[in-house]
Amino acid sequence: MNENKSIIGGYSVRRQSGLIFLLSLVVLGLAYQAPFTYTLNLGQSSDDWAVLRGFGEGERNESFSFRWTIDTQAELRLPDVGWPSRVGLVGLAPRPDGSAPNATLTTDKSFPLTFTPASASFPPAEDGRLTFEIAGPAPHFRLGPNRFLISSDLFQPTNEPRSLGLVVSQVYLKPQPGRWGLIVPPLASWLGGAIFLTLLYYNLATALRRKVDSRLARYRSLPYLATGLGLALVVATRLWFPEWLAVNGTSVVWGLVLPLGVWSLGKRWRVLGLLGQLVLGLGLVYSGLVLAPLTLTQFIATGSLFLILALPHRFSSHLENIGLLTSLTAPIGWLTWQGRLPRAIDFVTYHLPWINELDYLIRQGNLYPRWTPDFVWQQGWTNFSFYPPVSRYLPELLHLAGLSFNNGLLLTGYLTLLVAIIGCYFWSQELLKDRRAALLAALAFCYLPYRFVDFFSSGTLSNYMGGALLPWVVWWLTCLVRYPHKARYPLALGLVGAFLALTSTPQLLIFLPVVVLYLPGLLLLERRMGSWRKLGLRLALAGGLAFGLSAFFLLPSTLEFNQVGMKFARTSLDDSSRLWANASSPFDFWHPIEPSFGAINSFATLPFWLALAGLLVLLVYRPLLRPYLGLVAVVTTWAVFLQFPVSRFFWQTFSVFTTVQFSSRLLYTTMIFAAPLIGGLALNSKKQSGRLLTSLTGLLALGLMLYACFYALKCPYWPPSFDGTISRKSLIEQIGSADVMYLPKGTDIAEITKFNKAGFEDGRPTGTTDQLDWEITGTDNYRLTARLSREAVVTVPIFWFEGWWKVQDQQGREYQTEAAPITHHIRLTLPPGEHRLTVKLQDTPLRLFGYGLSLLTLIVLLVYVLLRLRRRSSAERMQHAPTPNL
Repeated sequence: MNENKSIIGGYSVRRQSGLIFLLSLVVLGLAYQAPFTYTLNLGQSSDDWAVLRGFGEGERNESFSFRWTIDTQAELRLPDVGWPSRVGLVGLAPRPDGSAPNATLTTDKSFPLTFTPASASFPPAEDGRLTFEIAGPAPHFRLGPNRFLISSDLFQPTNEPRSLGLVVSQVYLKPQPGRWGLIVPPLASWLGGAIFLTLLYYNLATALRRKVDSRLARYRSLPYLATGLGLALVVATRLWFPEWLAVNGTSVVWGLVLPLGVWSLGKRWRVLGLLGQLVLGLGLVYSGLVLAPLTLTQFIATGSLFLILALPHRFSSHLENIGLLTSLTAPIGWLTWQGRLPRAIDFVTYHLPWINELDYLIRQGNLYPRWTPDFVWQQGWTNFSFYPPVSRYLPELLHLAGLSFNNGLLLTGYLTLLVAIIGCYFWSQELLKDRRAALLAALAFCYLPYRFVDFFSSGTLSNYMGGALLPWVVWWLTCLVRYPHKARYPLALGLVGAFLALTSTPQLLIFLPVVVLYLPGLLLLERRMGSWRKLGLRLALAGGLAFGLSAFFLLPSTLEFNQVGMKFARTSLDDSSRLWANASSPFDFWHPIEPSFGAINSFATLPFWLALAGLLVLLVYRPLLRPYLGLVAVVTTWAVFLQFPVSRFFWQTFSVFTTVQFSSRLLYTTMIFAAPLIGGLALNSKKQSGRLLTSLTGLLALGLMLYACFYALKCPYWPPSFDGTISRKSLIEQIGSADVMYLPKGTDIAEITKFNKAGFEDGRPTGTTDQLDWEITGTDNYRLTARLSREAVVTVPIFWFEGWWKVQDQQGREYQTEAAPITHHIRLTLPPGEHRLTVKLQDTPLRLFGYGLSLLTLIVLLVYVLLRLRRRSSAERMQHAPTPNL
């Protein structure tokens, strides 16, 4: 035993790890001495990762590809190749007048130059291109890439809307030996590679040290062999694929170092540490401090480590399973880690304008604005009249925390995905009582093709977020019915119900026809004598809590909705209507996911065939669950049935549900009940042969679902220069063309999609005798200044809603208002004389009641929670109090 310790472990493991670290530094340092040149040919598709801002689209002539600089300062991303190095720019600067523009190239320092052959570093090439070479950046430790700035004069060519600067054809970066003939390797990649190899050896040696016996003695050399192979792989990559390593090397090695470093801390903090470094990786990539390959590598490595933890005890730990689930979301995460926003329709049409306007209003001190003064050519627009606030506030809070608008939206989408799959995992575990099956069920809910369509194609963020809350509603509703004596479930159900109401009105509406079938069936299966009254009270408590917390939104949005007209809010029930799902046959297993709003109706049947197969397995191997499986199967069938024209009678009878516009919104609800059935394909078994079989079927099901999502996925992005910020001019004009507009009923849209001024009803001219001046003075108030020679009916360009506006003069006198015909602008009658009126949005009694009810509910909830915690604390003190001697 002592001999084994002296060879592979004992007190020598750390010492040997130190030697491995020093050896790795030396070998990797020598490998980085091999000369190479990193070349970036602009205008080719492979340069997209490097182009940040200030460049036009890629172009090509008969000799070379290129991009024009279109801003006074263009920016590129370049990898670290070591120090010292030289950065070269190859290009042209054609001008109609033949002049030579001034330019400045910047790495760590700025180098001004004139774009002429005399200033070039080398003679012109045969095609006329000039090469300018400057010193590369100084050595530094950075996980992200370097920035290379190109500043130049611009000119306006004839018949060209763009302003153009330089033609940049190529940028290259090459290390050069320094004073002693050596190159200092890129510090982050060099040190990261050495630390990775050290951690690899240390973790393997430590694991073997703890399990040294006769059976493992032959594996004593495994740590050395694995470390040697890793070192050889890094060196070979540097010698044969140096450009790939320059771009991705730092990201890959540090994506491995983070999880391996946590693993080496020991068992006590291992799971929490692995989860924590995943959170760290997400924070770094969404903040733009690292590139997506780092987070991808980190997730792959962490998932492998979680699998190593979970396999020996058959996935019995919830925390490890959640970590594994999070790691397995990497394929979707990769699409959101690029720092670029998908060209989804609703992102730019709705969400970015809303969030930009909300950001402006919050910074002005209006924390819950019910009015957006900039929209519709500054005629204003009502907020939160149908779509709730959470889908706007969460990206905005992330933006206030320092993220760009783009990354705020992308992180919101990714966090929503995590909420969805964790909720589906716990709901499936509650139904099946099998954690491995619950893992597959959660992954089935994750890789639902409709989820990709919803976020990356149509961009319906509110619907996407609402669908993520539904598994929690079903889970806690089931727990409340099954365990009516536990007080936490009514509270949990009430809270998640309130969040659903404040997140997605369509998902809340469309969930109701399904839950009214599931809840009675569940009550019937869980019937208990004497518990009906308590169960009814708990359900009422959960519903009251959900309604009370969301009353500040629900009451105005429902009871004042009769004042608001929504363009295209409903849809027809014809066979060709967009309400119905688009499926050519039951064997239409998958649809291509394209940037088209029409794809939202695509109905891919693969998940439901997998659910049928899983149902058959569960019926055979889980006979005690058959009543519940029958209920879940009936609910799933009902949800599918509602998506096809055969269910027209339901939509005609309950026409309010047509406001959801697309029956495909039911796919989230449908999949919530289908996912546990798919989980049946990965049931745990007491027999090893049974576990092997269900492992294979589970992996096959997961592979098919991944193929259905990615086989023809097209996800174009906006250029990196667009960070989601929208100008005030665009906010004023763009939103007026939206297909859903919240305006007074009966408004003629053609008359309001333009700037309107305050004016007289009788058409009198404004001049020296009669004058009107209209200005915005705040986020929800305006000022009207008038000088009238005689009584006049004045129309001001904001929309009239009954009881919403208060108009008064400086003496406090209030003026009655009404809606102007056609435009529904505010109209009021003024006597002759001079007037200085304020027009301010006021809360209606209904809104005030909703605010008060939500506040009261919140106070009661907090008091109840505090009392429960105090009671629990007192009970624990009594339990641990010493027993007096008698």
